Amino acid sequence: MLEWPSTLALTLKVGAQKTVRSRVLRSKMDSGEEKIRLRDTAQVKIFTGEVAIKNRDQHETFWDWFENSHFQGAEPFEWIDPFTGDIGTYYISSDVTESDAGGGVSSISFTLTELPS
Repeated sequence: MLEWPSTLALTLKVGAQKTVRSRVLRSKMDSGEEKIRLRDTAQVKIFTGEVAIKNRDQHETFWDWFENSHFQGAEPFEWIDPFTGDIGTYYISSDVTESDAGGGVSSISFTLTELPS
């Protein structure tokens, strides 16, 4: 299993968001109430947030890992759920955005999708 680089923060910065996808399918009926059932039993969790990059070494580490190990989202890796602290398997499921925070510090924003266990 691919691991997140040890020199980078393993949690998302304050302000991270967690979304739990609905597993419910609703079907309209010819008459009466709509039919409601579970799509599947696996719960998909999506996290949106950012990681602080504090220096040039961390910057190079992240981009090398993202391009050459994570293959831009194709290879899952272990990550810690920022809300529960549980370890899970995730992949980056969005574009990655880097923002300059000044003073050699930057922020890298992305969306993580947890693979159901």
